[in-house]
Amino acid sequence: MEPDESQIPALEATGGQNGELVGLTGTITDEQRYALALAAGFTGSEAINAVAISIAEDSNGDPSRRHENKDTNGNVTSTDLGLWQINSVHWARFNGEGALIDPLNNAKAAYAI
Repeated sequence: MEPDESQIPALEATGGQNGELVGLTGTITDEQRYALALAAGFTGSEAINAVAISIAEDSNGDPSRRHENKDTNGNVTSTDLGLWQINSVHWARFNGEGALIDPLNNAKAAYAI
């Protein structure tokens, strides 16, 4: 049975200034995360799940948030970046670290992965 998605707000009703997603800076709200998820390609309940994942990965809404993953000896093995914490093994595929700090690029990477 498919979930009832009739109560999910339209993209125009969420995120950015005047619905714009380009150049979002500062703390990203949950509504903006939802708009980013939709713009990246997630639909309906997938977009809601993507927002939940983003909140779990980066509860502060900081697009430049980093987390270093370490092995048992304390050596950094990889780094996660952005609202969806894209792992450094994927950075080159999405035009590098600088591009993934952009919230929309980070959302698109999450969708692609």
